[in-house]
Amino acid sequence: MSPGARLGRVVVIGAGISGLAAAWKLAREGFDVTLVEKEPAAGGLAATLDWDGWKFDYGPHNFHTNDQEVVDFYKKLLPERFLERKIKVRLYIFSKLLSYPLVGFDALLALRGFKMAYACWSFFLARLKAFVFGIAPTEHLDEWIIRRFGRVLYETYFGPYIYRVWRADPHRLSKMIGETKIPLLSIRRLIKREFFKKTDLNPEDLSQWQTFYVKGGIGELARYFLGEIERTGRVFLGEEVTALRLRDDRIVSVETARRSLDTTDAAVISTIPVNLLVRRTAGMPAEIVREADKLEFCSERFLFVRVKRPQVSGYHWTYFSDKRYPFNRVAEFNRDPFEMVPPGHTSLTFEYPCNEGDWEWTATDDDLMGKTLPLYNEVFALRREDILDYRSAHHKFAYPRFVLGIDSILAALLGRLDRIGNLYSIGRQGRFCYVNVDGATRMGLETAAKIISGVR
Repeated sequence: MSPGARLGRVVVIGAGISGLAAAWKLAREGFDVTLVEKEPAAGGLAATLDWDGWKFDYGPHNFHTNDQEVVDFYKKLLPERFLERKIKVRLYIFSKLLSYPLVGFDALLALRGFKMAYACWSFFLARLKAFVFGIAPTEHLDEWIIRRFGRVLYETYFGPYIYRVWRADPHRLSKMIGETKIPLLSIRRLIKREFFKKTDLNPEDLSQWQTFYVKGGIGELARYFLGEIERTGRVFLGEEVTALRLRDDRIVSVETARRSLDTTDAAVISTIPVNLLVRRTAGMPAEIVREADKLEFCSERFLFVRVKRPQVSGYHWTYFSDKRYPFNRVAEFNRDPFEMVPPGHTSLTFEYPCNEGDWEWTATDDDLMGKTLPLYNEVFALRREDILDYRSAHHKFAYPRFVLGIDSILAALLGRLDRIGNLYSIGRQGRFCYVNVDGATRMGLETAAKIISGVR
């Protein structure tokens, strides 16, 4: 796209936060915006289910960021609803409720007797070896962790945790997960933070971030954007894009079962999973399609529970690391001023990472609750008679799974897509990256700014 070549029309595929933010900004600037979303509601994973006045997010959400521009952006858009929140989080592991993320010493001291001594010795040897010889490079996640924390901690904590969240053998996962998503504060990082006031930002350590939430649920962001876009643009909900036509390195049409959108002279913003985008773009080279087929997404199921008690756990989020538990995280809303539950009640959202076809994916709601309730009662008391009712939801493309070789796969895929003159693939799914609502918002706004300025 040549500088200054302003495009007056834009088609946005996908109504997640990045797509909505981009469409909103472009519509405000006078662009002719068409938004297409396969689901009947906007928001993606940042949507909120309204169940007879009870509000449930699709997964526990918390707006945590140090991006002051994005914070100010939402404070200005929703001054009465975008509110600061401090949350209480715990990790249930080794039959104990511990702080989350773990500090290095906590992970060791939480063990008992001989196992604690064995873990300490293993950890000491790993650190000594790293100090004397350096840490041998590896691309495998399990080896990356063992060489830093020792085999005992890997086998008792990290290994089960990783499988619970990513539902894959850690040996076929990339070290990228360890570098960005391991929820344990190292002793070195702790010392730097407490004594030298230096902080290496860890996305799992909420104490390092400003934390906010939205009154009425995270889906209020999508509801606001959608309402503004509908003032001047066209919105087609419940329509899945089935094909994109490619000619001379431009997307010339976007197809659904109901309509064909001419994009010859329009910009196209896609937020759908990048592997689906590649497969559905007619004329994409076969070698690029093969690379797309290597990408994997983790799926999730959510069990929403309405409870006729004012409180169950006393924590906003509780993580469960032991592989006996089919759920890895439980969120509770009760005493917060965010209008999520009726007075005197609370709600629980159980989160089940899985692969499509796993028992957690296919089980009936009753079977899922039947397995979940006894296990949850091992930690927090919840009687069956205190449960009003429950229901579940599925998300097939919940978050990217970083397998070995992910860097080269993405370089090939995104490199090819970025050469298509009027196409922008953005968002968590469109870039195959782990970003939260703040990052998705910034990505959408920055993409809109590029289109407005005519700079690729």
